Amino acid sequence: MYLDSGLAQPEELESPSPYHEKQPFTYQELSKMKQGLPRLIKSTAGLITWLSDIINELEAELDYSRKQLAGFIIFVISIFLIPILAVYFMYTSGSDVLLVLAFIPIYLIFQFTFIMPQFLVNSWYMFNIEWLSSVRTSQIYQLEESLNEIFTLLRSEFLHPLRFHLVRDYPLLNYTGRTKTNNALVQLKEAVLYPYSIQNEMLP
Repeated sequence: MYLDSGLAQPEELESPSPYHEKQPFTYQELSKMKQGLPRLIKSTAGLITWLSDIINELEAELDYSRKQLAGFIIFVISIFLIPILAVYFMYTSGSDVLLVLAFIPIYLIFQFTFIMPQFLVNSWYMFNIEWLSSVRTSQIYQLEESLNEIFTLLRSEFLHPLRFHLVRDYPLLNYTGRTKTNNALVQLKEAVLYPYSIQNEMLP
């Protein structure tokens, strides 16, 4: 859906309101979707061809994130130490009230212990960008061609139909005729991607 939004032209956007934002999604939705793009590119490395400009921009962003790694680690350690020091102060104060309040930072430490390692594992691709060398790129490839390759890959990998809400029409998808109005007040078309096994059964 994020790639489709990048292809959509203002004249292609349909809306029940004349005051929509002239883009398929709100800024917050687009920002959240963009966060998943590196994982998509990494998981399809060697399988999908991407426009060189897209990969160069991604490499620059990941390289910047990698340079910020030292500061990020210091920040994480600081957040971890503050609750520990707070618990130590409350415990040594001898106050029953403060001892009860100590359960709050203890809870934060407990949450931190489980959440942060998972975050670092899921985000490790940001700090190790060697995998970008295995991504196929082209100077003349179009984003729509990459998207069609993704649809083809999904058709071969998934055993069940996949549903999308998109702005544009793509030949590999079956459109149901239903629409969905999103937060940007734009009508998205409901489309279904059938795997090869089901598609073959549907042929006369």
